[in-house]
Amino acid sequence: MHQLAGSKDPFSFLVPILYAIALLYDRSVWLIRDRIRDIEKNRANDTAAEPDFSAFHEIGRHAIHSTETLAAAAQSIQTLLKEHEKFVERTLAAQNDLGADPSVAHLNSQLQIIENLKLRSQANEKRLQNEITLAYNLIAQRDSKIMMDLGKAAKSDGGAMKAIAIVTMAFLPATFTSAIFSMSFFNFSPDGANGRDEWTVSGKIWIYWVVAISLTLLTLLAWLVVRENGPKKFFAAFSSLGMEQGGARRRAMRNAVEA
Repeated sequence: MHQLAGSKDPFSFLVPILYAIALLYDRSVWLIRDRIRDIEKNRANDTAAEPDFSAFHEIGRHAIHSTETLAAAAQSIQTLLKEHEKFVERTLAAQNDLGADPSVAHLNSQLQIIENLKLRSQANEKRLQNEITLAYNLIAQRDSKIMMDLGKAAKSDGGAMKAIAIVTMAFLPATFTSAIFSMSFFNFSPDGANGRDEWTVSGKIWIYWVVAISLTLLTLLAWLVVRENGPKKFFAAFSSLGMEQGGARRRAMRNAVEA
């Protein structure tokens, strides 16, 4: 920048400022790159580690901001170059003074540096996005494996339940038959009055069938109600019915006392 010493170009004082700004941008962009590189290395060394999505978000936020400010800086330098060109045409060119040429070269150089840093910042964003996508895919892959293991376990449990159901079905007819004939409605008397085995059935056996069928239908009805409305609604309706009946009994008792 020694060529700018003694320059009559008023834009020349911006060159060292732009150099300082470019150095700050360079440091910022590469610091973000180092953080992303640490994420890549840690992921490669320990694939079982849980990804820190909050850290990913913070780094991505800084990377986006860096790209934005670099784009704004590049546009500002381009505007400076256009204004510098107008300045040369209006003043210095009329005096045949070529002192502005070094400033143009330096401004173009800084513009190219800023554009290159913007590309690096955009690459940082894409690399970070790749890491986030990979983290999601790894989590989905792990969850898929867990679901497969759960499916295998459920299949094994289903086989065990099927075996239990088959055994239950095998013994159910005999259990039902023994329960029926063990009731007091049936009476078996070996060596009866005629010297023969006697088997008698009570005429009230219809009571058993009435009670059994009624309870079975009531159980199925309750199951259907619970299935359609849910347990909470069912028990809430049951409780409200009990409260209404209790209130009716209390009112009847109060009326009887007043009478």
